[in-house]
Formats: sequence, C-alpha cells, structure tokens
Amino acid sequence: MLEPLATVDITVPDAYVGSVLSDMSGRRGRVTGTEPGSHGPHGMERTVVHGEVPEAELTRYAIVLRSLTAGTGHFGAPVRPLRGRTAARRRPTPRGCQDLSAFRPASGSSAGR
Repeated sequence: MLEPLATVDITVPDAYVGSVLSDMSGRRGRVTGTEPGSHGPHGMERTVVHGEVPEAELTRYAIVLRSLTAGTGHFGAPVRPLRGRTAARRRPTPRGCQDLSAFRPASGSSAGR
C-alpha cells in the first residue's frame, strides 16, 4: 500500500544531528542529504538535514523536535501541489458503479444556502 511522503528540511545545531537522524529512522524516514547551515544564536553551528518522511509520522513532530534539540531545532515541510492524473493513467469506471451525476444537486436547488 502506498502512503504520501513529505519532503522535510530540518535545521538543528550540530550537537543534535545524531539524535535527529536516529528519530527520522524511527519514523520510517529516509535522509536524502545534509548540508552546513547558517550560524544560529550564540554562534552555534547548524546543520540542515533533508529527508522524506511519511506524512502520518509528522503529526506533532514540531513538539518532538523541540524536545530532541532543547528548543533549538525547527523544520519545514513544503506542501507539494496536487495534480490530476493524465488521461492515459485514468482507470475506467468499474462495472456496476453508478453515474455520480445523479448525486449532484440540481442547479437552482436550495442545497448550500
């Protein structure tokens, strides 16, 4: 079964990179790379961890990350745009399924007023 993946960028002080990598592994995530980040407050060196994590595993992740990094880490998971399937990839409607247009409200009906 497939599940949606979120692309994440996690910025943490260097001292906490190992904890974050271990936590990502426990969340069924995959690290796609790391890179040096900017200097944080008080001159702390920071690292940006790039990865992919199942979206279901990101519930309450901000709270977990703050706990792992003593409140100094943050992450971003940009929303990816959704796109429809191309005509070549659409599956035909299974036999026995009704035409759903019968379930749409008729124009001028009182639905949604």
